[in-house]
Amino acid sequence: MAQELVDVMEKLGFPTFALIGHDRGGRVSYRLALDHPKSVERLAVLDVIPILEAWNRSDARFAQTYWPWILLSQKEPLPENYLLALGSGFPQSLRTGFLRPDILAEYVSTYRDPARVHGICEEYRAAATIDVEHDRADKKASRRIQCPMLHLWPRVVRSTRSMQKTAVR
Repeated sequence: MAQELVDVMEKLGFPTFALIGHDRGGRVSYRLALDHPKSVERLAVLDVIPILEAWNRSDARFAQTYWPWILLSQKEPLPENYLLALGSGFPQSLRTGFLRPDILAEYVSTYRDPARVHGICEEYRAAATIDVEHDRADKKASRRIQCPMLHLWPRVVRSTRSMQKTAVR
């Protein structure tokens, strides 16, 4: 994905650029900055740490809280079958009123499409395999992101009441 982004930016006339990534896009962004350091002038990543660190810090609390990581990274077809069987029931956590009904409907429709469901699972599989291998190799080689970088990670808030009292740092 990182190589594709570099190729697109070059075709658009931007041999160097600033880059912002969130979640999976954050992982792609830091991979791009590591593999193509001359292309990235500045980097911002949101809500993501190197996947090797995430897996290394995994424990029972992580497994209970981030169980989709573990489930969806399993070999095909188990997670695909699970998601397709649940269909629109899977993204229950989004039914909290934060999304407009039309946006929620579009999101839910993803879980009815076998090709999209497979793609979702492949992303989780990559995060548990090749992404870990890349991070491990970078760590062993002491490779670091060379450009200025902003890393934002929200403080986890457990309730609406504490959210009102706590400033995000």
